[in-house]
Amino acid sequence: LLLIGASSLLMLAMLLGALLLLARRHRAAEEARAAMDARGRQVATLFRMGELLQSSLSPDDVRRVVAHTAVELLPEFGGAFYAFNNSRDRLDLLAAWGPGGAPAPGVEPHFGPNACWALKRGRPHGSGLGGTLRCDHAEGADCHLCIPMQARGEVYGVLQFIPAPGHAELPAARVDLASALADGVSLSLANLALREKLRNQALRDELTGLHNRRFLDETLPQMVAHAERRQAPIAVLMLDLDHFKQVNDRYGHAAGDAVLREVGAALLSGLRRM
Repeated sequence: LLLIGASSLLMLAMLLGALLLLARRHRAAEEARAAMDARGRQVATLFRMGELLQSSLSPDDVRRVVAHTAVELLPEFGGAFYAFNNSRDRLDLLAAWGPGGAPAPGVEPHFGPNACWALKRGRPHGSGLGGTLRCDHAEGADCHLCIPMQARGEVYGVLQFIPAPGHAELPAARVDLASALADGVSLSLANLALREKLRNQALRDELTGLHNRRFLDETLPQMVAHAERRQAPIAVLMLDLDHFKQVNDRYGHAAGDAVLREVGAALLSGLRRM
């Protein structure tokens, strides 16, 4: 009887151990499945962001897409989206958001390129990566991570992430997710810049920088309609360079090109922007 009882207890213990092992394996499988589902949702969100960015026609469109996607991908973090101005001597705030879509935390409206270590290093920087040196532009907010947005050899801005209370640590997987978000935005900004460059090349004379006839064909009907609505007069001014052919014949076409560039620069400096 003792032997039977001991055998029964041993079998019961082995059965309980097997059940616990199965439970652990089931829990691990559920966690792996949940992680895969979450990863799939993140990839789907990034693809959806890419599609929206491809359809974006202006920096304002990009700003809205970035803020919306950042809240969806990293809800426990706030952030800010900075982009270079036209002269590239300053980064301006385009969008800011708080954790979970809350009001945006206090961030700087603009800062110089030398105020961000991520821009100076050319790679992500912040306490989220174990660093203790804070960027100069992050004095007003607890900046956790700055990621430079660069594509095709050009830097377009910075994505800054700010932790919510109780989320001081950013796991490596979340850093990779933030980097993927920055990469997608970088490509979109590069495409916008290329599109604007091609448009300017199509509408401006390469030598003088003045608008060409294609620009006139596009804008003149709009100006005429605007003048008619306001019942205001409209005028077209034409000018000619006297004896320009003599300049080309006497000094060569290179000198004539220089004269045209100077005339174009004088006109651009004396007229207001369209």
